[in-house]
Amino acid sequence: MDVSFFKNISLAASRQLQLRWEIYHVTNTPNFNVPGSALGTPTFALISDVGNSIARQMPFAARFTF
Repeated sequence: MDVSFFKNISLAASRQLQLRWEIYHVTNTPNFNVPGSALGTPTFALISDVGNSIARQMPFAARFTF
């Protein structure tokens, strides 16, 4: 789940400043891989990897339009 917040500020007739705060992967929940399925092995029913989980990122930005 991603979230973005924007604030537009008018500076002059045709000039505008936009402040942005974007949040990627809001819940920061890991995506676990499937457990081992080979019966009789030491890795049976063991989840040994998190998969393609990306940590939360929160970039801030400013955009000036003229």
